[in-house]
Amino acid sequence: MQTLTTLDLGSNMIEVNGSLHLTKVLTNNTALEMLDLRTNTIGNKGEHHISTALTMNKTLTTLKLNANSIGDDGVRCLAHALIKKRGKIFVST
Repeated sequence: MQTLTTLDLGSNMIEVNGSLHLTKVLTNNTALEMLDLRTNTIGNKGEHHISTALTMNKTLTTLKLNANSIGDDGVRCLAHALIKKRGKIFVST
């Protein structure tokens, strides 16, 4: 059986609503290792959704968030999620 381990969703205008859907996927996914969300206008609220999923996902090792208009509040939320997450993850912002 083949499993998806890398997903590039860069420049897809995911925005806040899309990040909510991604939260559901990331929470239950047991194979994805790299997720590229660069240039999707996720913003602080969307980052809150992603951060929630990060605390529950055990397989993701790389998350690319460059160019998403994430401010101080979103970065703080991400930092708290990374502290709670077990294992290492590389995040680019």
